[in-house]
Amino acid sequence: MFRKPCHFALLVRRCHNRWMLEMPSVLVGACSGDAQKSLSSYEKALQLKPRRHITLMSYAKQLRQMGHNEEAERFFKRALKVKRDADSLLAYGTMLHNLDRHDEAEKAYLEALKVDPKHYNSTVNLAVLKMTREDFNGANRLFMSAIEDNPSELSAYKHLMSLQSQTDRHSSVLKVFNEARSQSVPNAEVYDIHARALHALNRTGDAIKSWSMAVKLNPSFGRAHMNLGACYHTLGNYPRARHHYETALKLEPESQVVKENLVKLARLEKKSRK
Repeated sequence: MFRKPCHFALLVRRCHNRWMLEMPSVLVGACSGDAQKSLSSYEKALQLKPRRHITLMSYAKQLRQMGHNEEAERFFKRALKVKRDADSLLAYGTMLHNLDRHDEAEKAYLEALKVDPKHYNSTVNLAVLKMTREDFNGANRLFMSAIEDNPSELSAYKHLMSLQSQTDRHSSVLKVFNEARSQSVPNAEVYDIHARALHALNRTGDAIKSWSMAVKLNPSFGRAHMNLGACYHTLGNYPRARHHYETALKLEPESQVVKENLVKLARLEKKSRK
């Protein structure tokens, strides 16, 4: 049985409680930076072919990206009247999920999986939804199924590691990390989760190595810098602790955790100079 999530002790703290959802990227025109121009292009296309599924979906996703949720939902529903394929149901479900309409999101994911039982992102998102509801066993089964069907895809490994970390199954995190590393390209978030598990197992030196890899892969990863600072802080390596805390603060200037830790560090630095 899984236990409920708990926060890290000492200076290393859990800094997020939402899960990234998986869905297809948005679309032709959206990369130009001119969202309104993209909307106009879709509107003109829909005047010519009002039931063209790909245009309806693109328009709905663009509206969602701009925060026009009611309009986006209307066009998702129009698209789904034309074609109820797994990718479209996933995109609609993801919007509902992000709006905390979990029951409706679950129905969309389940329908996507009925259309395509091995649809990877729908499986992962349904598992994430189960995590939100603290159905950790159900989430675990779905992540394992996604990994079995798509062993080279990273997101299920990442979420499974997060699940195991949040439920204090730290040794299991290390096993999944080794699988992920053998199958996928290196990823900063995966190294971060790995480091947190190592830290929880009192393997501080190894945790430092993994967090160092995380910031090497993503130098703007504020949480990893903060946790490196915390590790060096507890080990008495104050110069390195300060370096990582100050880097974290530049990246996340509103972080109260980093500010508090810098105050504590300053006290210790002052004592060490006496």
